[in-house]
Amino acid sequence: MILLTGATNFIGRAVLQILRRAELPVRILLEPSAESPALPVGMPADVSVASLSDSRSVRSALVGITQIIHIGSGYYSSNPDEIWLESEGTTTLARAAREASVSHLVYLSHLGADRLSAYPVLRAKALGEGAIRKSGIPHTIVRAGLVYGVGDSFTSILAALVLRIPFVTMLPGNPDTLAQPLWVQELAVTIQWILEEERMINRTIEIGGPEFLSLREMAFLVQQQLGRKSYLLALSPPVLKFITPLFTPWLLGQEGGEFWVDYFAVDRTTELDAMPRLLGIQPSRMGDCLEYLEHFK
Repeated sequence: MILLTGATNFIGRAVLQILRRAELPVRILLEPSAESPALPVGMPADVSVASLSDSRSVRSALVGITQIIHIGSGYYSSNPDEIWLESEGTTTLARAAREASVSHLVYLSHLGADRLSAYPVLRAKALGEGAIRKSGIPHTIVRAGLVYGVGDSFTSILAALVLRIPFVTMLPGNPDTLAQPLWVQELAVTIQWILEEERMINRTIEIGGPEFLSLREMAFLVQQQLGRKSYLLALSPPVLKFITPLFTPWLLGQEGGEFWVDYFAVDRTTELDAMPRLLGIQPSRMGDCLEYLEHFK
């Protein structure tokens, strides 16, 4: 049986859908919460409620588990509690998985993960990577580029900015900063494939989409999909750091935009042929996968 963490975030939901379509047995690890989990409708799965900060409950959740997919508690989160769980929780999970003789742990990390990074999420991911390697558990670390798709925060924020604020779309910092957008469905398929491949054990791989796109170009693709056009205005990071916590809940009804101010401070790219060469998967171009934004109109 596979244990899946992070099944309530947009990447985790996509991974759960892929696993269930393949009729693989899945157990979801849910953090205790007063809110109802945002799980895919019609996707049955075993559920274990356990905090990654509690080693005893994690060990209990691992009974009968042979493989783990660790998406994490907040892939694009700026919440300090979720960032803490990303590093400390991953350490707890890796140790418990080693004790339980789990055969393979797949961990989703970020391009740019670094213990010395100026950005908390990237530091937390690097610490998580280190904890997994140190534990000695058979593992694969997947450093992915910008992931987009249904339920994300990036294209959703861009779409809301385009539709709700006339004449101008605000972008963080340098609009020519490059990313390598990867469609969430293809990432989910990749993770499932890696879990089943022994040759990927004890490797760290970096993957992204098939094109380098600037923030400006991605915003233009969103505008095209929505049939709207507005002036792209680059704002300095300090200004955006101030206004984003105010704007994002109004745009999306929730928090989550602060991360992107940091994310686009530098280019986030890897080799363009990484997925075809390493995995035999040809990822899709971003402009071909944005139909889901139609519901924003």
